[in-house]
Amino acid sequence: MQLLTVYTEPNRLFGELKLKSNFILPLVLTIVALMAVWLTYYQRVDASWLIDHFASTAGTPAKQEAIRKSMNVGVLKWGSLIGGPLFLVVIYLISALYYKLAGKICGVEARYGQWLSFTAWAAMPALLSLLVALIQAIIMSPQTAPGDISLTHLDPLLSSLPLDHPWKGWLSSFDLLNLWSIGLAAIGWRNWSGKGWGQAITVAALPSVVIYGIWAAVIAATH
Repeated sequence: MQLLTVYTEPNRLFGELKLKSNFILPLVLTIVALMAVWLTYYQRVDASWLIDHFASTAGTPAKQEAIRKSMNVGVLKWGSLIGGPLFLVVIYLISALYYKLAGKICGVEARYGQWLSFTAWAAMPALLSLLVALIQAIIMSPQTAPGDISLTHLDPLLSSLPLDHPWKGWLSSFDLLNLWSIGLAAIGWRNWSGKGWGQAITVAALPSVVIYGIWAAVIAATH
């Protein structure tokens, strides 16, 4: 079964995907898990506390009160349930385009649909990350911030910064299981290209290095 093979025998899986692409299963599983996390979270969270939590970073009491009056937990919930899956699909589409272009440059021929399948399966460690978040959402205190259920992310795993801290977004978005995804993508690239590990790791890691590197540089330069 491919769902197990991606974790246990990734080289074999990518060999199979080269012959017969399939992105529906990993995409649907990830979206379902993502929606389950947010449904569970918003069912359990203390709505009044959550609004106060977000308002606390506004600065002046007047701004905080304005946020309390304007913010609606229902809007936040549906924003997560709809926006999360849409964002995921967009990221997959862009990633597949990146691999398509990288393939053109490096002489690795594959259709866009094949690269979309490549992307979806390489990202499967995210499913484990979401399962951890779902468990945490089930057992969490009602006064838990949204980011605090993502225990595989640098924040809250290794730090717990306030919402208005300049490095909060960077640390809370960096999932350590992304490193596993990069490893899977490198294995897949090497399988499809027949090239060495140097090229495979470079191609797989480049998007994350560029995105997080530029983001970190901007934070460091402006704070």
